[in-house]
Amino acid sequence: MKSLLMLLGATLAIVLGSYDVRAQTTEATEKTFVDAVKARAMPLRIASAGLSGSGAEFLLTQAAASQFVLIGEDHGFADTPQFAQGLQASLGDKRFDHLVLEIGYYAARRVEAAQCERKDGLARLNQAFPFFSPFVNFSEDGALAASFAACDPTAPSLWGIDQEFLLSSQLHLDRLQQLTTSEPQRKQLSVFRREADAAWNEMVTKHDPGSIVLVNWSAEDFARLRGIFDPSRDQEAVALIDAMAASAEIYRSQNTGAYASNRARSVMMKSLFMRNYQAAQAKQPRPRALFKLGAYHAARGLTPTQQFDIGNLASELAESNGGRSFHVLVLMNGGEVNRHFPFSKDSTDERTAYDAKEELKTLGIEALLAVAPVDDAVVIDLASLRADGPRMPAGNPINRLIYNYDAVVLVSKGHAASSY
Repeated sequence: MKSLLMLLGATLAIVLGSYDVRAQTTEATEKTFVDAVKARAMPLRIASAGLSGSGAEFLLTQAAASQFVLIGEDHGFADTPQFAQGLQASLGDKRFDHLVLEIGYYAARRVEAAQCERKDGLARLNQAFPFFSPFVNFSEDGALAASFAACDPTAPSLWGIDQEFLLSSQLHLDRLQQLTTSEPQRKQLSVFRREADAAWNEMVTKHDPGSIVLVNWSAEDFARLRGIFDPSRDQEAVALIDAMAASAEIYRSQNTGAYASNRARSVMMKSLFMRNYQAAQAKQPRPRALFKLGAYHAARGLTPTQQFDIGNLASELAESNGGRSFHVLVLMNGGEVNRHFPFSKDSTDERTAYDAKEELKTLGIEALLAVAPVDDAVVIDLASLRADGPRMPAGNPINRLIYNYDAVVLVSKGHAASSY
């Protein structure tokens, strides 16, 4: 028995000793990685009028040499669109011709038309159709879009590549009304509009997103809506209704099959991007574009939702054209974020405290936050880490992130986006 106890004691000592060595090795590996990140951090000052600091020089050099620049974000901040606008302003004659946004194809057309019609056009559109589209309901994102609007109907500057938004039904029904002068068609459309208005009021009053009409209209409802128009004559109207129906299906399937829904959305984004891109080639052989998308979408390679998404397509397309893409992840080290929706219980979520570690834990960004500046921002060159830098311990998702993105912009304190 004594021998057995001695053996168990010795075994335990070995195990504990081994654990201690592994812990020390992990700690040393993490420190080496953080030190490498610190060595690659460059100061940056962000303003919509332009970027400054040594980090700006690095970013502008990379952007000027790229066919596509993709900015990945966590939504709801003023800082990211201000960064994108400042980058565009600083590029001078190397500025981009097109802005690719995570909004619907048809919503983007309305946004650009509204901004070209009058200076306060987007603000008025948001007042008429609240939350008709994500992100462009924020004034900072609106300013970014306005800085691109070329007002050439034959060559749109704003490229919407996403599903039509959950709350876009009234906007699109308004467009369908514009597309017809037939009184019988207008009367039929008014039935759908009354239904959409009633659903909106119920959603706001009861704080119930389940009341949203787009996801409650069935395939039969969309068939009735489509039946108001003649496919051979009313091509835009029918295409818009088809886009609404496809978007509704993507939203609905999130509850029954997340992978299939993400897959369908990814395919839609890539298809709509190529539709815009190929149309632009009528005037430019290799159109250049600046993207502002969610962090998953803007990444190169396989995303956490297991998609080779639009960010990867942009990378492959640029390389196949003999060029390159540049992918930048913008992170906030705390601050406040705007998470408000019309079904929110009150307006307090327009300025919500932001926990970067929790919000973006799937990306493994904690080691990057360790080098967050006290003021302003820093740029971290991830591409050089890919080439010869250290890695975090195996299994840490940041080891994949440094292949997904070429650089990170880390802002000391995020500011909540401003609603119109």
